[in-house]
Amino acid sequence: MRSLKRNYALKTIWVDDNYFNARSMDVYITKLRKLLKDDPGIEIINIHGKGYKLITPSGEEQAREEGIQVL
Repeated sequence: MRSLKRNYALKTIWVDDNYFNARSMDVYITKLRKLLKDDPGIEIINIHGKGYKLITPSGEEQAREEGIQVL
């Protein structure tokens, strides 16, 4: 399972990785998490120093194998 690198997302979505765009992405991720919270099988997790990972029911076991704690 691959993670989405934060800088890649910033440059791809907002074309720039400045502070204001980074904060916009933080708000967007928070909103996505709120929308997904009713489905316990889907979760967006932070990968410290790297980016984000979308955990789905089929990917949950693989994330655990990679040593990623799934709450």
